[in-house]
Amino acid sequence: MNAATRLLLLVLLSSAAQVCLAEDSTILQSQCSRGVALSCALLGEKYDDGDGVVRDRLRALQLYRRACDGGDGVGCNHLGVRYDSGEGVERDPVKAARLYQQACNGGHALACSNLGTSYGEGEGVRQDKFKAAELFQKACDGGSVRGCSNLGSAYANGEGVRPDRAKAATLFRKACDGGSALGCSNLGMSYRNGAGVAQDKFKAAELFQKACDGGSALGCSNLAKAYSGGEGVRQDKSQAAELFRAACDSGNAMACSGLALAYATGEGIRQDSFRAAEFHQRACDGGYADGCLQLGLMYAKGDGLRLDKQRALYLFGQACDLKSEAGCKNYASYRRQGTQ
Repeated sequence: MNAATRLLLLVLLSSAAQVCLAEDSTILQSQCSRGVALSCALLGEKYDDGDGVVRDRLRALQLYRRACDGGDGVGCNHLGVRYDSGEGVERDPVKAARLYQQACNGGHALACSNLGTSYGEGEGVRQDKFKAAELFQKACDGGSVRGCSNLGSAYANGEGVRPDRAKAATLFRKACDGGSALGCSNLGMSYRNGAGVAQDKFKAAELFQKACDGGSALGCSNLAKAYSGGEGVRQDKSQAAELFRAACDSGNAMACSGLALAYATGEGIRQDSFRAAEFHQRACDGGYADGCLQLGLMYAKGDGLRLDKQRALYLFGQACDLKSEAGCKNYASYRRQGTQ
């Protein structure tokens, strides 16, 4: 087969695939119009992803609502996620939790995991770590890899269950093998720290790479730390900075702080105190205590920034509110000294 023939075949196959996608969407639309709730939810997913249709998040939301009103758990879970995040609707954690509960009661495993997260964080419901663990178990048993990963975290941290690092590692492996990038990242941490498995930093780095390739910002951040410290991979500060940036841009606050430190020290990237401050602020805004603490120290010492003890005190207070012991100590110290 010559090159021209191969190219023509690829074009024909691509066109056929697009027709199949269009037909699939058309069939789902027809079924949804006839009251098949699951078809409405599946069509909503297509509009969410732009899969065979023009991406339309508002249309997806409408379809999820219709599916949920028709009693479909997939639709209720998606609708719950929207209320949880405030995307396209006013954020309402209470309503999100109710929707997760409705979907979980209907046998939707991922919704059980999401409801477990609500209980674990006290979002929309009274915080209950034991209830959270029960829901993660139900989700994992129902085939949700996220549920298995979350249950593994519960065992790793002793939240709602007796601490069991070996069991945690087993659950992380199950989640990772099932396609959960977060599960792979968590399993990597188990290997990195020798928690429940024999310590193996090379294996840890492999798992962080797999997690990062799978779209886990946390996996990319952990891989960046491995490159920065030369743990399981050859040390490469430039690669570390690139990975920190990618993870930060994907919403991982810890990675923003890692990139800020790279800018502050000039390791793997050109030294720039203003950029360091910018990324510490992003980390702080994302709820990462050390970002608030480090930015506070920069203002307190006039390190690359204009000295501003009032601003430093505020940032130390933020770090303290985020459970940073060092943040609390610095806040108390600066309160005693005064900021003038």
